[in-house]
Order: sequence, then C-alpha cells, then structure tokens
Amino acid sequence: DHFGFAVDVVVRSAAQWRGYLDANPFVEESEQTPNLVMLCIGKQPARDDHVTALQARASENERVARRGEALWLYFGDGAGRSKMGVGPSTGIWTSRNVRTVRSLAEMVG
Repeated sequence: DHFGFAVDVVVRSAAQWRGYLDANPFVEESEQTPNLVMLCIGKQPARDDHVTALQARASENERVARRGEALWLYFGDGAGRSKMGVGPSTGIWTSRNVRTVRSLAEMVG
C-alpha cells in the first residue's frame, strides 16, 4: 500500500513443503546435482498443459514433471543455458532449487 502496488505472495504449509520433497520425481538428480533440480509452485495449481509447453522448449537433457499442484524441472545442462525457463509463462510462479526446498521443509517441520 505504501508504494502503491500489489505484491503477489505464494504461501505453503509445513505439510505441503514435506509433501513436495516426498513427491520429487528427480531423486537421483537431486542427490548428484541439486542445483539443477527446481520446484515451481504458483498461485494456481500446475496443469498438464504447463508441462507440455515447458517440455516443448526443453533440451534433450532437460525434463519436466507435474506432481500434484507443483512442477519439477531438471536442467541437465544448467538453468542459465536453458530455453525452458523456470516456470510456465502464465500466472504467478516461484521456483526454488531442491537444496532450498529441503531447508524450507526442515525450518517449518
């Protein structure tokens, strides 16, 4: 209000953070290269068409998976080189690498 604009916020419960970790489809990649595995959560739940759109832009070494309301991305060649991006191009999204997801789950649990 002070600066005259709205700020979108994405909030999740402690149980949801633990659930994200349990649903991680890239467990092996998370152990080997945790900085290349990202969780994307949004104000609206992820949909299958988000997966399709991201996978269409993905390189041979990148993968996308939807688990419930969240998307998981694996940037096999690094996120900085990716044409995939860090989330769907519609809506409000935030992304965190798997190390941060682990830390957040520990902090709230």
